[in-house]
Amino acid sequence: MKPIFYTNLFFSTLLFCSVFSDCKKDDFTSTELTEVSDVITANGIAADLKNLEEQAKTLNNTNVGNNCNITLDTSHTISSHDRLTIDFGSSASSCHDNRFRSGKIIVDYSPNFKAANADVQFSFSNYNVGFTATTMYAIENSSSTTVTHQTFNSKGFLSWTNTCNLIIDKPNSGGTITYNENITRTQTAGNALQMDFSNKFSIAGSSSGICSDGNSFAASIFSSNLLLKDLSCAKYFTKGELDITPKNIATIGADFGDGSCSNNTVTLSRNYTSKIVDLQ
Repeated sequence: MKPIFYTNLFFSTLLFCSVFSDCKKDDFTSTELTEVSDVITANGIAADLKNLEEQAKTLNNTNVGNNCNITLDTSHTISSHDRLTIDFGSSASSCHDNRFRSGKIIVDYSPNFKAANADVQFSFSNYNVGFTATTMYAIENSSSTTVTHQTFNSKGFLSWTNTCNLIIDKPNSGGTITYNENITRTQTAGNALQMDFSNKFSIAGSSSGICSDGNSFAASIFSSNLLLKDLSCAKYFTKGELDITPKNIATIGADFGDGSCSNNTVTLSRNYTSKIVDLQ
């Protein structure tokens, strides 16, 4: 009876792997991990821009970084827009969110920026950002982001759409990420009238682009588990799931957790395989 049992066991295992894809192929390769890291990093850099703009509008540099110089030009530089320049200087400086930055973010916005359909336009001048002073991502000057304000909900919180086109050069000649997104960002908690580090935002939508290895990707935020940005936390996101599909690879889910700010990890999952990755 033993030979029959082991023969049946072999074919049962083979059938299981055939139905749920090759068991070994569910392991995350170094290429997949690099591509997922590229997508998550680009998502975080894009989400970060609106946070910095809101913090800078207080004209209090300590909300952004002690070495940051914030200037406001109300002479209507483009189409009756005011211009806010966030200048981190020519060398890496430490910021409020424990990241390092250099260069400038230039923000042109409608004076009545909370009105429906008012827009905010971001451009860049040698802007760099990273977790250490020696591993910063460079945002090419041709990059752009446009934020269009929508309406207030019943709680008095505002929502807006982001159309983002970034070209991001990785540190240490690690390649270039091309990132495009169309997302909706809605405030869910905090102070509806002004920037406050108690403010929280949900993020829904999708993105696409090209990873640093030249492979294309598509990504979407899981509709039942939207990304959450908490301004009191240095993490890019504290909750939610981003589903990432690199070219010719099965979708990988990236779960940012339950809202905790205790660590900066993401759990990757596909079929029956999971892996915890430290984003720092």
